[in-house]
Amino acid sequence: MRDYAKLSPTFWTGATGKALRRRGSEGVIVALYLVSAPGSNMLGLYYQPLLFMAHETGLGVEGASKGLQDCIACGFCSYDADTEMVFVHEMAAWQIADSLAPKDLRCKGIQRDYDALPDNPFLGAWFDRYEHAFHLSRRREFSGQEQGAMQAPTKPLRSQEQEQEQEQEQEQEQEQEQERAAAPPARAHVSAHTPAPTRGGLIGQALKRAGVDMTRVSMPDSRLDALRAKGVTVEEIEAVAREAVDRRIRNPVSWIAATIAGRRQDAAAVNLPAAGRSSRARRSTTDRQVATINALTGKDQSYGHTDPARDVVDVEARDVG
Repeated sequence: MRDYAKLSPTFWTGATGKALRRRGSEGVIVALYLVSAPGSNMLGLYYQPLLFMAHETGLGVEGASKGLQDCIACGFCSYDADTEMVFVHEMAAWQIADSLAPKDLRCKGIQRDYDALPDNPFLGAWFDRYEHAFHLSRRREFSGQEQGAMQAPTKPLRSQEQEQEQEQEQEQEQEQEQERAAAPPARAHVSAHTPAPTRGGLIGQALKRAGVDMTRVSMPDSRLDALRAKGVTVEEIEAVAREAVDRRIRNPVSWIAATIAGRRQDAAAVNLPAAGRSSRARRSTTDRQVATINALTGKDQSYGHTDPARDVVDVEARDVG
């Protein structure tokens, strides 16, 4: 994550900024977010899932989609849904410089950063825009193929398989519950000798196994109980809880509930089952589960460089976003 981003005061008075304002606040928010997003880089060409944008701006999927479309319509950026890469057209000029001297060592660094970018449709366009400004030498083209297709499965593929297994486990659990409901006497006999754990008890055990500090958790929790009632498995809750522990989330229960709800809302928004998401999505196991849409209230948000010029305002990336 970059330490800071630079925003010119002309953003508010220039033609693009005025055009964005006429379209609504969503475009302005998304534009400022793209300049200072936690995953952005100084080149202005980086991986930016729509779900991250929706959550971190607080706009939700619908608002973030509208704001992104407004930015595209105004010529502020370009976006490819398949690779989830965004190209903010003038960002490198804002964050680095309008141009550099041929002997400036930053030129080599910019070329290295460009060479390291993942395959995406904007590689050629970015090079054409900054070739002469930064004295670049090697132009790349979009191959149009998934990287590593002939190699071992990538993390996104492993994540999708894991979700498919969770869906299968959920279906099996629902079938078992239906069978137990069809035989109440036997169930009552078992409960008389060995009481079955309640939903809240199962969830508490899952959180404990995941390493959650139970002294900071009040169980049972109505939000997690509601998710279980809607078919979410204990295993899924435990998996997301492990992520919360790894991320050191201050309020893990809220984050777990919002993460699971956000992923399911996203699947419903695109009319696709969770198990059928595209394997082209380039997300790590952790990143695919960050999608928390309209469920958080702001409690758990975790959110090159050149010397600032006189006409540039330094803005902390986490403040702008």
